[in-house]
Amino acid sequence: MGRSSSGRPNLLGLSEDAPTPEHRPTIEVFACLHTFEETRPIPSDSEDGSPLTPYTRHHGTPAGRGNRPSPGIVAAARARWSELGRQVRAKTFRPYLEAYAVVADDLFVVPVFDDWRPNRHSAYAYTLVDDTGALVGRLDGPGTDDRSPHPGENEAVAADPAHGRIFHLNRSGLYVWSSNGTPLTMLPASDKAYRPLKHLKLLGCGPEGDLLLLRPEHGLLTRVEVPEDLDRLGDAVTAAMTDHTRRRTRLKKQMSPSERLWTHEDVPVFL
Repeated sequence: MGRSSSGRPNLLGLSEDAPTPEHRPTIEVFACLHTFEETRPIPSDSEDGSPLTPYTRHHGTPAGRGNRPSPGIVAAARARWSELGRQVRAKTFRPYLEAYAVVADDLFVVPVFDDWRPNRHSAYAYTLVDDTGALVGRLDGPGTDDRSPHPGENEAVAADPAHGRIFHLNRSGLYVWSSNGTPLTMLPASDKAYRPLKHLKLLGCGPEGDLLLLRPEHGLLTRVEVPEDLDRLGDAVTAAMTDHTRRRTRLKKQMSPSERLWTHEDVPVFL
C-alpha cells in the first residue's frame, strides 16, 4: 500500500519476492483507491504534489505524483453500482485495511465504506478486484440495517484461498461466500446456538482454512475448524463456542484476570 496525497493508504500492488531484513522487493502497482483527479476536483488545486512512493513501479517508474492506475477502485465501484453513488461521494469513502483479503493469486477483496458518520444504514461494498485492477464483482451482501457491519466496526473479511472461500462476521452472524462472491451459507446470531458470535471479531484464516476469532473484552482467541462440508459448519461453530467457554472458565480459576489482562501469581501484570 502506498500513500495518497491525503496521507491515506492508496496504492495496491504485488511483488514476486518476500521482504527480508536485507532486501525490500519492488512492488508492481496494479490498482489504487483514488486517483489524484478524483480527490482534487477543483481546477485551481490541480497540481499533484504527492511524493513518489519508494520501491514501487507503475509503467516502469515509481508510483505516485500522477503515476497511478486509473480509474480508482472507488470511482469504478460508484460507476458500476449506482446505489453507492446516490448515497456517498468518492471523497467520503474510507478503506478499512483490516478487511483486505487475498482470495487467490489474482483476486482480492477491497472494501469501500462511507466514513461520514457511518451507521447501519451507510452504503458500502466489498469489491472483488483482479490483479489488473479491474472490478470483477462484489460480495453479495450482507446488507444494511441489522445485517450491516455497523455498529461495532465489524468490517473485516478473511479468505481461505485453498478452498476458495471468503468469510465475514458481524453482530448478525457469520457469512461465507465462494471466491466469486456467491453466498454459500450464513449462521444467524439470532439463533441461540450461534448467539456467542455477537461478541466475537474475525481476525483471519489459518493455513488450513480455520477461522481465528477474538473476544475483545476477555482478550482471548478461539479457533473454529471449518469443515469441507459447509452443512457441518454450524456444528463446528457450536463446538468451538462451547470449548471457548469451558477453557475461559478454567483460566479464570487458574489465573486472576484484571480487566483485559490475565495474570498469575508468578507473572506481573505488566512485563
